[in-house]
Amino acid sequence: MRKTLLFSVSSVTLWQNSRVSDIRRIALYFVAVLGLGALLAPWLYWGGIWLGGAMPSLEFLQRVTFQRYFNRAMLVAAVALLWPLAKSLHVRSRSDLGLSPNPAWRRDLGLGFALACGLLFALGAVLLVAGLYDWRQGLKWTDLPNAAVSAAAVSILEESLFRGALLGVVLRTAGAWPAQNFVAALFAIVHFLKPPENTTPLLASLGSIHWLSGFELLPKVFWQFSDPWLLLGGFLTLFVVGLTLGLITRATHSLWSAIGLHAGWVFGLKTFSALTAPTRADLLPWVGQNLLIGLGPLVTVALTAAILFWFRPRETPTPRA
Repeated sequence: MRKTLLFSVSSVTLWQNSRVSDIRRIALYFVAVLGLGALLAPWLYWGGIWLGGAMPSLEFLQRVTFQRYFNRAMLVAAVALLWPLAKSLHVRSRSDLGLSPNPAWRRDLGLGFALACGLLFALGAVLLVAGLYDWRQGLKWTDLPNAAVSAAAVSILEESLFRGALLGVVLRTAGAWPAQNFVAALFAIVHFLKPPENTTPLLASLGSIHWLSGFELLPKVFWQFSDPWLLLGGFLTLFVVGLTLGLITRATHSLWSAIGLHAGWVFGLKTFSALTAPTRADLLPWVGQNLLIGLGPLVTVALTAAILFWFRPRETPTPRA
């Protein structure tokens, strides 16, 4: 009896220590991403300037703001540090994360993309008819290929990180809903951390960018948390996006539906932003400066989730033992 009791206590202690250790590793991962991203940002900027001067077809890289390079540097850092994080968490295969091969991956990918993109364009059509947005004078059709590439890259990378690695790891030590809410909140926070586009001190000239410029810009990424309308219309929408992506991942034991949804939202957002512009600046709380900010986008995302879960085929792969 005593040995059984001691074994039970030891098991609980080990489980709690493992849980705390996993959370610490995940927290350390995000701190490391911020640091590495800030360090890489000037080098990406200088590399873009050089490539834009060396290759006429990439001349547009010389017009990209430092903030955009900063955002891309954070994504590069997140990907680069993902493998060390997985190793530290003892993730050996996707089955350790509750994922399985999906024989219907094309169907799930296409359905998610079509639904997310289609409803976002429907919202855009409503905004155009209502006069809240208008067509740009010079339509940026050349941005469409970039939107497609960005949608593919961002959806694969971010779903592998948030719904693949992080959600799978958190689910090992937490219940389904606490894990879903935690990762969805983390997803929203990370996407809410970005410098404002009108930050000017670091953008005056190439010479104004030095190897610590990323760290100088880092404190500015928290600016959106001071705006209550952005918190309501932006952060809440991103949270619902993250929650939807997590729920469909667990329902299908696969990332393909989530990748399709994510790609559809990114493609719809970037395409609509390239072809239209808001007619005024004070559109909140109903809609912001893009199609993923505001109560209108929040309702659209929730409707997308409801339709997907209602009509999706019920036969899904189950995780292997």
